[in-house]
Amino acid sequence: MAPAAKQLRDRLVRRPAPAGGTSAEQPKATGRGARAALSCGTDAYKIAVPGKPLSWGAPLLADDGVRLRPSTIFSAHLDNWRLCDVTENNGVLEASLWNWGNGRCAAIAGQNAATEGAVLMTAPCAQDDLQRFYIYRDVPGSSMIGVQNKYTGSMMGHDRYADGEFIRQYSSGRQDGTGTYALTGV
Repeated sequence: MAPAAKQLRDRLVRRPAPAGGTSAEQPKATGRGARAALSCGTDAYKIAVPGKPLSWGAPLLADDGVRLRPSTIFSAHLDNWRLCDVTENNGVLEASLWNWGNGRCAAIAGQNAATEGAVLMTAPCAQDDLQRFYIYRDVPGSSMIGVQNKYTGSMMGHDRYADGEFIRQYSSGRQDGTGTYALTGV
């Protein structure tokens, strides 16, 4: 394993959160009638546009999507993400992205899975490849990352840099760098 990949994995793959506590401390996944715990690291992260103040912000409303938002004292942890059920293969992490603020997981909606530019949403956490993402270094040795949905194979990105802009999936990524993010511990 390359040293850069090992360092990223070591920073991201942590021991599971302790049992008990509030939902912000111990996320749960809910499926159709079943309830299973996600194994999440204790660290929370911002997924931010490199060198700029906007980062991924989860919605308060279930029918809204993940958007670029500024982090403020009023963000209510909607800009904080935990990596859950993390596995690593050849330096690439696979994880569910659990939002601390709304207690839901990042997901591409099933009815939109084949749609170019489909908006990234949040949904009740489940064992579902639409809620699994590959996280990898954009360029070896860089601290920048790319995020790819496991089921669709599409990269996450945004059309333009603006407050409120949706995070979307793009089958061939974003050639202009608008699919490259900084994963920053909070």
